Amino acid sequence: WGRNEAWASLLEVFHPCSAREERKLILERDAYRVRWHEAWREQGIDLLLTAPHALPAISRDPKASDRATLVSACYAYLYNVVSCSGASSLHLVCLWDGMAQLDCPAGAMPVTYVDKALDSHPADYRRAPAYQGMNDIARGVHDLYDAEAMHGMPVGVQVVGARYQEEHVMAGMKVVEHALWETGRGFEPRRFSP
Repeated sequence: WGRNEAWASLLEVFHPCSAREERKLILERDAYRVRWHEAWREQGIDLLLTAPHALPAISRDPKASDRATLVSACYAYLYNVVSCSGASSLHLVCLWDGMAQLDCPAGAMPVTYVDKALDSHPADYRRAPAYQGMNDIARGVHDLYDAEAMHGMPVGVQVVGARYQEEHVMAGMKVVEHALWETGRGFEPRRFSP
């Protein structure tokens, strides 16, 4: 409890369940989806712009991938789970099917690159109140970030739409892409040597 309270409560629900218990959970999830989509309409939201993950691409080192699990992919997992299918004319774009928590279509696209001069942690970031308040999962993933090692890696955004609004998501992604180009910050894919 304390700093890891949310993580501990999540672990408490990880256990085998009967078909009846699973069906109850599905009904609860579906009721939550209904409330989410009603709130979406009431607020007049067209699209959400959010981060697809807490980190840019990480190392293939098993030590890194052990800490950056599905649990750390909370931004993407809320709306969808990796069921990549589709692409557009946008560079390196992936449209997710959205068959998870909220059943929302979402598209992730790169918008910039990590810059070690601009994106490095301050030397004492681990003493900052924000870091001290993180749970162990968040700290583990946060500690994977290394602007020096990740210099030049793409950083993306995720455009999330309402249920059955895949076309709006694609249009929203085009708006983001055009806005970047209009401000002189269009995303140019880089070639990396093998």
